[in-house]
Amino acid sequence: MIKRALVVILSALLLVGCGSAETPTVTTAPENPTQTEAPAEVDDNDKKDDSAAETPTVNEDSSEEKPAEEVHDVAVNTISEETKEKAKSFPEVNGKLPKWRGVNVVDKAEFAWSWVAASPSYPEDVEDTSNTVYKEAEAIEISEAGYNFVRICLDSRYFFTDESKVTLENVGSKFYGSIDTANLTQYENLDQMIEWCINRDIHVCLDCHSTYGGLMIGGDEETSRKKLFTPGSKAQKMFIEHWKRLAVRYADVDTKALSFNLYNEPPAFATSKEGVYVKLLNKAIDEIQKVTDDRLIFVDMMQYCTQGMKKIKELHANNLVACFHFYGPDVADTEVKDIDLQACMSDISSRLPSYNSYAKKNKVRWMLQEYGCNCNIKESKREKYCKAIIKYCKSKGVPYALWAFNDNAFNVATWANGTDKFIPPGAKYVETSQGHRINKKMAEITSK
Repeated sequence: MIKRALVVILSALLLVGCGSAETPTVTTAPENPTQTEAPAEVDDNDKKDDSAAETPTVNEDSSEEKPAEEVHDVAVNTISEETKEKAKSFPEVNGKLPKWRGVNVVDKAEFAWSWVAASPSYPEDVEDTSNTVYKEAEAIEISEAGYNFVRICLDSRYFFTDESKVTLENVGSKFYGSIDTANLTQYENLDQMIEWCINRDIHVCLDCHSTYGGLMIGGDEETSRKKLFTPGSKAQKMFIEHWKRLAVRYADVDTKALSFNLYNEPPAFATSKEGVYVKLLNKAIDEIQKVTDDRLIFVDMMQYCTQGMKKIKELHANNLVACFHFYGPDVADTEVKDIDLQACMSDISSRLPSYNSYAKKNKVRWMLQEYGCNCNIKESKREKYCKAIIKYCKSKGVPYALWAFNDNAFNVATWANGTDKFIPPGAKYVETSQGHRINKKMAEITSK
């Protein structure tokens, strides 16, 4: 295993060596950008040659340049030494997985637009991108609700975009960033969320939910992700650079408290390109394991994380967990007002055992990293549905994470205190210690 002390010393060299030809330009605040000009817009629907050079994001006024030692701050996290020491005391993750009862958080799941319902006027007020900023109140509420695992869903574009460009007008397939840019404001906010969670005994899993050329949102989910599955594309290079930066930045945070989920829900067309998917993941895995060879790595299975990979044994991960997601008939459709509970139960009794059989056959551990039911459905049905899923997972010793803690259409907790728009029929929400509302009974069901 590579010594983590050496990792911190050598991290600057590691970051320069991959992804970009030049040292990343660091950005820290919208009112003091390091760029003299905004980088050229990149559109996922652009037909231009993918090998075209990125617009550089450098400050040409040498008198304004940051000192050399600050350029590499992207390689150094701001988490306290006390918290890093605490991380070492977390349950082991190299053998049987801990009894994680988790939840997803979605503040930065989509670039420049939070999925969090933060006020009564949502979605009309989403111009307020402060909703995408992690706050300690969230970690407190997750802990008070009883969860011990959090999957933090990230859009990598936050970290490659000058902070002044993190605005609603850039949402969707538009991208104004560059592989040569490192947004320290976003990295340091992520540091905070990791630290707040670790200090409350919550394992953190960083999930690449969206990325340039591999978007979850911002157009048709199939066509908007083709660039990521094009070998040698800028999208692939940025994806690999994203994981390299995170690996180096968090090299001194123990894997018992911090894991990586490489890419969320590969689309349907990727099933026929599984070899491309494996090669892409292996490039990211290799960069991660250069600095932390035992990092716990979660890999989403094929067909939107519902079908086992055929080539899973070709993955290079030393500490691998296969991820599956489970949503019964109609439960994820936010336009649906009711579900056939019997059909859902039948689906649970057939699909979940198939995931377990796949894991046994391939001698790999697995986790149910997403399950849930939209807020239009009666609470009594939602409870029965979730209880059935949890019962099966517990019987097989499989950890699970609910979708989601604060997603407006699937929430356990809601920030929108002035409206019942996202309250399931029959559900009772109570005020949290932080002044928001939480579905206490559902939290108890899904966190125990």
